[in-house]
Amino acid sequence: MVIAQSMSRGSKFLKQLGLVLLFCLYGPVLFAASAQPILHYVVRFPAPWTQYAEVSLTIQNVKGGYTDLDMAAWTPGSYVIRDFSGAVEAVRAVDAAGQPLPIGKTDKDTWRVQHRKDNQFTVHYRVFCRTTSVRESYVDQDRATLIPATIYLYPATVDLPSTVTIEPWKEWSVISTALEPVNPNDPWTFRAGSLDELLDAPMEIGNHLVMRFDVDGTAHELAIQGQGNYDTARLRTDISAIVRACTKMFGGNPNKRFVFLLNNTASDYGGLEHVASTSMVYRRWGYQPESVYRVFLGLVSHEYFHVWLAKRIRPVEYSTFTYDREQHSRSLWVVEGFTQYYDDLLLRRAGLISESSYLDIAAALINNTLNRPGDSVQSAAESSFDTWIKYYKGNENSSNSTVSYYNKGSLLALALDLEILASSQGKNRLDNVLQDLYALYRANPDQGFTEEQVQQLAERAAGKELNAFFRDYVYGTEPLDMVPYFDRIGVSLQDDGANPLSLTFGASIDAATATVQRVVRNQPAAEAGLFAGDEILAINGYRFKGNLTEWFDRTVAGQVWTVLVSRDGQLKELEIAPRPVPKFQYRLQLQEDAPEAQKTLYRQWISLP
Repeated sequence: MVIAQSMSRGSKFLKQLGLVLLFCLYGPVLFAASAQPILHYVVRFPAPWTQYAEVSLTIQNVKGGYTDLDMAAWTPGSYVIRDFSGAVEAVRAVDAAGQPLPIGKTDKDTWRVQHRKDNQFTVHYRVFCRTTSVRESYVDQDRATLIPATIYLYPATVDLPSTVTIEPWKEWSVISTALEPVNPNDPWTFRAGSLDELLDAPMEIGNHLVMRFDVDGTAHELAIQGQGNYDTARLRTDISAIVRACTKMFGGNPNKRFVFLLNNTASDYGGLEHVASTSMVYRRWGYQPESVYRVFLGLVSHEYFHVWLAKRIRPVEYSTFTYDREQHSRSLWVVEGFTQYYDDLLLRRAGLISESSYLDIAAALINNTLNRPGDSVQSAAESSFDTWIKYYKGNENSSNSTVSYYNKGSLLALALDLEILASSQGKNRLDNVLQDLYALYRANPDQGFTEEQVQQLAERAAGKELNAFFRDYVYGTEPLDMVPYFDRIGVSLQDDGANPLSLTFGASIDAATATVQRVVRNQPAAEAGLFAGDEILAINGYRFKGNLTEWFDRTVAGQVWTVLVSRDGQLKELEIAPRPVPKFQYRLQLQEDAPEAQKTLYRQWISLP
């Protein structure tokens, strides 16, 4: 053994000596040959009124005879294939001397560049940027909103760092993004350490308002594009309160800097989460009165909560991203549902909404979820998995056959929070489950959580097994009775929905065209054979003008309507008898005679002293 060790050490020394001599003789050549490709993007806007971004990608140190370049087909946080390559045009490639290189598509979002062992080439292309959305890019004379998955081609087989230089239109002077500049003296060139980092950092370019503020040691930037009836001082105060509430829950902020990108438009609403930023669109006149301003604060709270849940605490299926195809997960009811639950709850904790307002929000969540026919058809886990083919591709039958993993997940979060709170006698709540998931992430950032871990951590927090809950309500479609959960914290659910005098037709109708938009399963219109797309011409021999209210006013239960419709140009008569159809209309009310222990749990749940 001793002799073998000596020989091994001697061999290792000779090998190291040989490598040193080899490097001395051929080091520069070897280093050049092994150098990684270098990526540099340049994005220009020479004529923004055409709504084009012009992009150049230069790749140095390429090897072999060709390179495949991909464009993402989707962007994380919006789980549907969008085929961003459809907006790309005029793709061409040149070598280091500017001479044309062969380039062509090998599939719908991959381009192959034949570069004949050249060590550098550049690809030029244009992207049409027309959609005012947090998922796609937009360009006009006033601004450029760049959603990176829609802008950048990238090498298909290797993950590389890159730099991005923005050449703004001559009248633009401001840029906001979470990417860090390469040089502090150059505000237009940025670095990304990986493809994920590049595609996770949207940009806002133009002459927008920029507000900077520090919250508990983390720098924040709010970039506001477009006019609006907002109060800048109040935005700073209220957003800071939301940040503090989120940070307090998780025990610290993982970001040193965070950027809110906000575009004010005529009617858009939405947000998309990123690791160190969020892209949001909101109605420009939607900051007043107080009732609609609360909607904006909920959007901010939702997107900021994703800093932890979604971008760091994420399902195992999203440990790594594959941008060219679907990635299915049954856990989006956790990622989006829990976030939706906490976005309003954290507003309450931050003191931005009242106790009564939060009770109204919770009641609305229960009513909206349980009154959807699809709640008895599709489970929360199935809704998560099928988001790629159903959630973003809704049709006239969606409410009958699907449930939103946002709403159902939020309702499940509410039920779990109350279950854990009551079963642990106030020692734990759903917060502890998310805190434990965050601890797992911090211990292993590259490994996402599993479905089993969510249940296990919920059971640990509750101090009891929850097999029936997950079987029936997460993976099954049993009706979720919220009454027992609220009873345990001294709150009654008063159902005001049973009104025997209220008649239901069971279809939504476009008043302008008298066309049926949606038919509700198991209600009179569906049972009589009315279809979405039918044009209602007359009821009981009288011309129909698009409004059912006057017909309800002159109808009693049991009366049959003769409804004349046009379907694909053919006339059909249907016999429809409107009748009362019970639906949930819950309101929450604190029980004054509830035991003090239950009242304590209630105060803990709703953040009362």
